[in-house]
Amino acid sequence: MCWSTATTSLSGTWSRSASCFELAWKPSERVSLVPGVRFDAWSQLHLTSFDPRLSGRFQLARYSWLKL
Repeated sequence: MCWSTATTSLSGTWSRSASCFELAWKPSERVSLVPGVRFDAWSQLHLTSFDPRLSGRFQLARYSWLKL
């Protein structure tokens, strides 16, 4: 998922851009892991951010999941 936005204010135009990458991995029938990374950039603030992410699910019963 990628997106970019631009906003105009009295002090000028600034933008915020972001990119994400995720990889779904299912090591067994009951376990699902999704590692990923996200990159953000703010033009007016001259800041960037790089954030690793991890989510997971474990199937407890047929219709019950534990989300991490």
